[in-house]
Amino acid sequence: MKRTLKIGLVILVIGLVLMAIGAMTHSFKSVTFNDQHQPELVHVKTFDRKVKSFKVLDADLKSNQLRIKEGDSYRVQVRSNAKAMPRVTVKNQRLVIEQTKNDNATSGWHFGSDGNDMIEGGHSQLPDRTVVVTVPRGTKLDQIKLVNQGGDMRLTDVQTNKLTIHTNSNVSLEHATVGEGMRLSTGDGNIYLQQMNLTNSQLITDDGDVALKDVWLNQATVQLADGDFRMRNGGITGIVNVNNQDGDNTVVGADRGKGYILHGADNNRLFDQHREDGGLLQQNETNNDRLQLTTSDGNNSVQ
Repeated sequence: MKRTLKIGLVILVIGLVLMAIGAMTHSFKSVTFNDQHQPELVHVKTFDRKVKSFKVLDADLKSNQLRIKEGDSYRVQVRSNAKAMPRVTVKNQRLVIEQTKNDNATSGWHFGSDGNDMIEGGHSQLPDRTVVVTVPRGTKLDQIKLVNQGGDMRLTDVQTNKLTIHTNSNVSLEHATVGEGMRLSTGDGNIYLQQMNLTNSQLITDDGDVALKDVWLNQATVQLADGDFRMRNGGITGIVNVNNQDGDNTVVGADRGKGYILHGADNNRLFDQHREDGGLLQQNETNNDRLQLTTSDGNNSVQ
């Protein structure tokens, strides 16, 4: 027994020494499993250059996460599996980023740069699959249209007349300005909005939460199939509808002067009113500025 333990300790020490040598000599390689469940090395390719000015941004990605931000110039940075490197083109003031092939990685291990230097401010779940687009400060785009099958999206300090996003992952928008309207839908992910004014917007998630902080909604529709809706320190004008099939709706910092209609199957709380058996609660229900919360299986709370 003691001999076995000694052999085990020796093997462990040798393994740790080899790992240390590998780290110091940068010998570790990123490894993933392909669709046939076979391990393969990830060969990472990078792209970093200034591009011509554009007024329209159209991105269609299969697996890369996307970051759009303001900066000093028009710039595109890509860090991707070489097999699935997105194509970047600018023509007639239209930037097109197209990824025609998924990298087929279902899981794996990654070493070295984790991509956070490109994403900034958030942990990168896909360190070798990152696209960053930079727009000069103060520039207002005509349209942004984004499609992503498997990567998160984050937009900060971006100005555009129209914004359309469809993804199967998480979406985060901060300090963004959208003029004519926004349609944002995710099949399996959360929606986070912070410090924004939105008009004629649609937020849709099939499986995920919607969280708004310091967001002003004017004529908006929010639809959730399986998740919670949370709104803190924001405001409404016009009619704002929140329809939730399976989840709670919570509003904190609400304006008592606005109108509210709450339909719920469980607990409903509207300022000083409270019902534990579902049903209807309302206040200033004929007000032109009105928030309507509906949940088929969950609680409603407005405070």
